[in-house]
Amino acid sequence: MTGSPSNKGFTLIEVLISVTVFVVVVSMGAVLFITTTNAQRKAMNQEKLVRDVRQSIETISRLARMYPVDYTAYNDAGLNLSDEGVDVLYLSVGGQTVSFTNVDGQIFYNTVTENTALTSAEVEVDRMHFYISPIDSNESNDPQRVTVVFEASRQGDRGAADSMSVETSLTARWYGGGGTVD
Repeated sequence: MTGSPSNKGFTLIEVLISVTVFVVVVSMGAVLFITTTNAQRKAMNQEKLVRDVRQSIETISRLARMYPVDYTAYNDAGLNLSDEGVDVLYLSVGGQTVSFTNVDGQIFYNTVTENTALTSAEVEVDRMHFYISPIDSNESNDPQRVTVVFEASRQGDRGAADSMSVETSLTARWYGGGGTVD
């Protein structure tokens, strides 16, 4: 008996369609994986920036609430506390002047004996500005207010930078233009 040969296997068209479907599915999975990974990196970069900025603002806030502005240090430095604000904050902490300054894109807490960076080297502080009220130590018996304006950015791992701006106003926990802490 002679029979027809059995057709076992796939035709060329079926193989091409199967490979095309497989390539499309794998490509969609790869795009989804890359998009998810990039979003995760961006979120981690933003979280590191927020953490660094928040820690710096909290340190400045804690000291500015507890200790008076050192008006003498501003006079000695020839800085005028006008409505335009200043780039350095001088506080009188236990009879010693401490300052917060932006040096080469990093925030530093400066005392007579130490200079401590409050921000990491990964964070670039683009602007830090202080508005102090009252602008004269004898101006009023209202509590001192310090407004901090802070703009910072952080370069991401793949080149994209994240940035943020923070503005906060602090009121001293004691009254009097140039008084002492109770």
